[in-house]
Amino acid sequence: RSLGPLGISIYGVGAYDFHGNYSKYVDYRRSPDSLLEPVELTRFLIDLARTIGTRAVILPTRDHDIAHLLEYRSVLEEHFIVPLAHASVLERAMNKDTCFDVARSCGLSLPTSKTVTNAIELASAGAGRKRQGPGCL
Repeated sequence: RSLGPLGISIYGVGAYDFHGNYSKYVDYRRSPDSLLEPVELTRFLIDLARTIGTRAVILPTRDHDIAHLLEYRSVLEEHFIVPLAHASVLERAMNKDTCFDVARSCGLSLPTSKTVTNAIELASAGAGRKRQGPGCL
């Protein structure tokens, strides 16, 4: 939004209404959801690019949007500038376990983390241990 006062057109797209979608500097367009309707969103974005008439910069705002841009990058880069790192870099950054491993290898102090994939692992993750501090699911 801070580019709007400089005369740069800003388009916001999203599947859900949020207060932040609206600004006198943002032309908000409701779009398909990147997680639930990726093909429809890709078509929507290509149509938007044709409406804009120039190759605009596209900036994702949530993990699902990043995953969508990675999957459809080759198609979308014909219509947009996609300022994202290479897929392998982003996949490491978005995977919380891998990100923690990299941080540990750099000597950073981190909270304890356990990834579980089913109810049995969840039950055994805390078995016999007293939990200290906040927990996050």
